[in-house]
Amino acid sequence: MLRGVILLLLATPLGFAAPVPKELKRNDDERAILGTWQMVKQYRDGVDAGPQPLLWRFKVDGTAMIVNTDDRTANLEVAYKLDPAGKSSGFDWIWPGSTYLGLYRLDGDKLTVVFACRDKDRQPRPTELKAVVGVYYSEFRRVKPEGK
Repeated sequence: MLRGVILLLLATPLGFAAPVPKELKRNDDERAILGTWQMVKQYRDGVDAGPQPLLWRFKVDGTAMIVNTDDRTANLEVAYKLDPAGKSSGFDWIWPGSTYLGLYRLDGDKLTVVFACRDKDRQPRPTELKAVVGVYYSEFRRVKPEGK
């Protein structure tokens, strides 16, 4: 009898599992975007604004620190949301009182982001990752941790 119970237990898949850590539930882009990114190119309203002295630091908790490397007192923390859906995926900046709708593309150590310039106008999400009128277009390179 005991042998039968043991065989039954071994043959029956367990109906429960240990909880999956939140970090492992995140999609690939949510993991890949984490870390620090240096702006290398920016266009505002279709005009080349040159790279700004900015770092974007994406954190596991869904927030990002925008660091002005020229004026450390101008740092700002905002929320972000990714909606990976293919070649050009949704990217939202969530500021107090405003949400800027955009797109992003992650390609290894290159991040491209475009988002509508004006939330107050309720501009729709851009449809392409291009530097055109009505959007901010930015390119970033991943900042490698020292010693790597």
